[in-house]
Amino acid sequence: MNDNALISVIVPIYCIDRYIGLCIESLIKQTYKNLEIILVDDGSPDRCPEICDLYAKKDSRIKVIHKENEGLVSARKAGILAATGKYVGYVDGDDWVGAGFYESLYSHIASTDSDVACAGFSRDLFTSSVSFTDNLQSGLYEGARLEELKKKMLSFGEFFRFGISTYVWNKLFKLELLLEAQLNVDNNISIGEDGALIYSTIFKAKKVVLIDNVAYHYRQREDSMLKLKTSFDKDAEKLLSLYSFMSEY
Repeated sequence: MNDNALISVIVPIYCIDRYIGLCIESLIKQTYKNLEIILVDDGSPDRCPEICDLYAKKDSRIKVIHKENEGLVSARKAGILAATGKYVGYVDGDDWVGAGFYESLYSHIASTDSDVACAGFSRDLFTSSVSFTDNLQSGLYEGARLEELKKKMLSFGEFFRFGISTYVWNKLFKLELLLEAQLNVDNNISIGEDGALIYSTIFKAKKVVLIDNVAYHYRQREDSMLKLKTSFDKDAEKLLSLYSFMSEY
C-alpha cells in the first residue's frame, strides 16, 4: 500500500457563491490530509473568484485556476492538467463531503491497487437526505469478474437502472488512467458528461473496487442547470453528441 499518496481534488465552480464555502470547508476538514485542492473558477460572474482566492490564502493545499467560461467539461480539463497527485477525485462546488470520505476511498483503492474506486452518495434536498449505493455488489472486481461488471455497468437489467452510477464525484481514479479519458471528452457534451468519462475510463481499467460509503452529499437544487428548460431540438443535439462519443467504446 502506497502510504499517504497525494490526491488531487478538482472542483469546477460557476455561479454558486451561496454554496462554495461549505464545499471548500468540507475538503479542508478531511481526515485524509495529503490533498491538492484545485478550484477551477470557470469565469463565474458572482463572488466565487473572490471566495476561492481567500481560501487559497488560508490553506497552502489550495490551488485556484481562473479561466473564461467554457462549461463543465472544459473546467474539469483545466483541473486535471494542473493535477499532480497519484489519484484524482472530483467534487461539484455546490456539494460537500463527509470528513472521512477521501480516507475511505484511498484505503480501498490503494490496498487493492485498483484503477478506480466507486462509492455511493447521499442526495440532499432541503432537510431530507437519502442514501444510494451501486446496484452491483461492493468488493473488488478484476479478471472475469471485472468483465461481468463492464457488461452490467450501463444497464442492470431494468430501464434507467445502472450497475454503476454515472457520477464522477463519488469516485477516485488513478491519474494515469483518467488523464487521457478526460481530455478526450468533447467540450460540447453537456448532457451525460459524467457518463462519458466514467464508462470510457472503466473500460480501460484492470481493477475496480466498489464500496458502500455514502459520505458524498449531492445537493439537489431547484435552480440547477438540469432544471432549466431548453428546447427539444437543443437537447436532442446534446444527446447526439453524447451518443456519438459513447459509440466509440
